[in-house]
Parts: sequence; C-alpha cells; structure tokens
Amino acid sequence: MNLYIKLTLAGNDTGPFNIYSDVDNFNGAFEGNISKSDLLFGFATNNAPNGTEIIRVRSINKLCSNFVDTRI
Repeated sequence: MNLYIKLTLAGNDTGPFNIYSDVDNFNGAFEGNISKSDLLFGFATNNAPNGTEIIRVRSINKLCSNFVDTRI
C-alpha cells in the first residue's frame, strides 16, 4: 500500500521515527529509523500493509518516545 506521510510539526527532541500500522495493532514497524527532516519534507512509502486504516508515527529518540496516530 502506498502512502505519503508528512509531519507539520515535530518537537526538538523528536526523531528519528518508526512508522506502524493498525493492521498488526502497531506491533511491527513497516518503516524504521526515518529522519525528522524526511518526515517534515514528506516521506513516501509502499511498505504499509494492505488494509491499513491508521498509522502511528513514533519517535524512537531516548529523550522522547511520543507518538501520533493518524487515520489515512
């Protein structure tokens, strides 16, 4: 499944990021170690599992592990 993901805002201590799908209850990242600059610029992927309705973008920085869920 093809997706284009773009963050509009990211805090100072965020990133890099892993991206998850609701298909497996956000258990396995379908993209990993994506830089903040890539997501702020816009990131294209064709790795999202078929049937994905919600993606989770989670910071994997030890200073910030917040995430945001977005319906696609």
